[in-house]
Amino acid sequence: MRAWYGVLASLAFCGATALAGEHDKAIGAQWTWLATRSSSGAGDLLDIAFHADLPAGWILYSSDFTADLGPRPASFKFEESSSYAPLGPVRAAHSRHRVDKTWGTTYTYFEKAAEFHQTIRLLTVTDRIAGHIDGQLCQETNGTCTLFSQPFVVALH
Repeated sequence: MRAWYGVLASLAFCGATALAGEHDKAIGAQWTWLATRSSSGAGDLLDIAFHADLPAGWILYSSDFTADLGPRPASFKFEESSSYAPLGPVRAAHSRHRVDKTWGTTYTYFEKAAEFHQTIRLLTVTDRIAGHIDGQLCQETNGTCTLFSQPFVVALH
């Protein structure tokens, strides 16, 4: 009889975990990235465009503001490599501005879709650029927020 309680408890835990995974997937942004360049030699520049489709009713805080408290700006961290070097900060494309009522600070954000760009200098020939995006998504109607870390690998062919 005790064995059945253990099995039932395990199934209940697995079911809750599966639902939590679906919930996380439902509120997450769908990211894509693409590098554009004219050639692939050492010293060449390329632009990486990062695009996120956001769930309805959710916002993504942008990267073009600073905050000690309150909203967490998006940040892009590139793996250290002797093959490439990011030039300057990531640039947000067409972010919106708002003043946070609670913290009294101005922040930038995206609704529906977000776009960021990063210029990269190729130092040697490489087939990939990798890193991760950290940020915060918030539900506008009820104030629910979630932090995320999205890995990326940009393939260079």
